[in-house]
Formats: sequence, C-alpha cells, structure tokens
Amino acid sequence: NGLHFAMAKEALARGAHALIEKPFVVWPEEGRELLAISRSMNRVVAVNQPRRTLRNTLELRNRQARGDFGALRSIEHNEGNKLKWPFRAGAAFTPTAQRVGVIMDIGVHVLDTYQFLFKPKWTLESAIHDGFRGPEGLAEMVLAADGAPVSVTLSRYQKQKNIARLTFDACEITILLNDTTSYFEKRGGRTVRRRAPLPIEASTMSAGEIVLNNFVGAGEGREDALCGAEESLPVIGLLDEVYRRATHFPMTLGTV
Repeated sequence: NGLHFAMAKEALARGAHALIEKPFVVWPEEGRELLAISRSMNRVVAVNQPRRTLRNTLELRNRQARGDFGALRSIEHNEGNKLKWPFRAGAAFTPTAQRVGVIMDIGVHVLDTYQFLFKPKWTLESAIHDGFRGPEGLAEMVLAADGAPVSVTLSRYQKQKNIARLTFDACEITILLNDTTSYFEKRGGRTVRRRAPLPIEASTMSAGEIVLNNFVGAGEGREDALCGAEESLPVIGLLDEVYRRATHFPMTLGTV
C-alpha cells in the first residue's frame, strides 16, 4: 500500500492516466496531492474497486436512487474468512508494516461500497482492533452515515457470518456477502428473495475486465471512471481517522 502514491505520481509525471489498487493511497494528504496533479494535467486517476461492479451493489444503488427504500436507518456489516494468501515475502505481516491489516484490506472495500450507495457524511464513533504488534487481523468500527448508525466487524482469522443488514424506513435488506446475485427484502412482515439483474457487460466480462475497460474509456473521455480518486478520498480520510483513534483489544498472555 505504501508504494501506491510514489508509483502513481511517477505515472502522472510521465503523462499517463493511472489505475491504482485499493487503497489508492495510505494517507489522505497523498490522495489530495494526486488529485491536484491529475486535475492540473487533465489525467484520470481511478481506483480498483471491483465491488462497484457487483450485481447486488448496482441493483441496490439503482433502487435507492429511485426512492424504493426510503431513508437509511442502520447498517450492520459482518465479514471475514480465514486468511489464505499465497505470498512469498512476509512484508505485509511484519511489526513495522503500516496500514496493511484487515481494515485496509477488507474495510476499504466495505466502506467504499456504502460510499457508492449513499454518498453519506461519515462520522466515526469508535474503533478497536488487535494490531498492537503488527497489522491487525480483527477490527470493529462503529460509525454513522448521515446520522444512521453503522457497525462493521472484520476478521482474517475465521469465517464470519458474512452478512450485511441494511434497515430503511420502508424495508430491511439482507445480503449474504458470498452471494453477489441476490438479496432478501423484508417489507410488511414478508420476506422475498430478489435476484439482481445481470448488467449487459457482466454477461461477457469479469469484474476486472469491466474495471479495466472503464478505465480505458475514462482515459479516452468516453465515460466517467467507475471509482475516481475524488470519490475515494472520503473513505481514505475516514480510514485514517479509524487508525488514529482506534483502541486495542486487550492482549491476554498465553493465548495464540
């Protein structure tokens, strides 16, 4: 993560557009600098946020924009699986590694999804994680999105419930996070499973191909970036606040 800023800055200096892995920067001031450079050079800085291409995400965003749900009342998000990364170097797991734990790995996806859906004003209430001796593997965040309470639990240790529950004025939406094609809608005491329609491009391309094609189109001025740097900055700022204000889970001697 710490190399993203320098490499993107070098790309912009050479006149290139830049598509950056998430998180596109670690520190908010780096993001603001990249954004200023891209604007001055009329270059695109896009962020790889593939969850914006998922069927559920797109369908919920469209329905929210139509006013099908009413005002957001709360979000409960629980996500995690046992980490099985195939890596050769342990650079991301050393005690000196900064901001490479579960918050920056999964949390940036989670918060970006809700940023994409609602574009809220974020408030951090509290955060706690276990990263007192290196990158964190367990984290809990309590936030507010335009005043609506949001709780997020993340883990790299064991499989979690992997459920998101969004409560609105008119209904309750439950998403099984391992199923990107359908969701459950509870309204008036009745629960219905709804299949999200398949976007035309998704029928022939993977999420990665959609992101790459969009990036090329944005660079050629044919379309907006699916996730531009400016859209990603609020999440980077929120994550920065999470890390700065978070407390640590108590460490129990003798546990593994």
